Amino acid sequence: MVFSEVKILFKNIFLAYIFMFSIGIVLRAYRSNYELGFGIKELIININYTPILIVFVFIIAGVLLAIKSGLKTKNENSDNTFKSI
Repeated sequence: MVFSEVKILFKNIFLAYIFMFSIGIVLRAYRSNYELGFGIKELIININYTPILIVFVFIIAGVLLAIKSGLKTKNENSDNTFKSI
């Protein structure tokens, strides 16, 4: 059950990240002195994608570590419950 929720979480994170990325490009192109279509195209072509990918990888790694820690805590608590009975 936890791993099916992870897929939903990653999908939502990915969609939110793509949405914010798109809005950022459009707003930056809108503020430029060029036409909107040309500005969007040039921004997409000239963006350095390495920092964007690094941030996305850290987001995914953080979610995976949080899930692993939560499962570990849950297992430890359930073991202590059974030992006290």
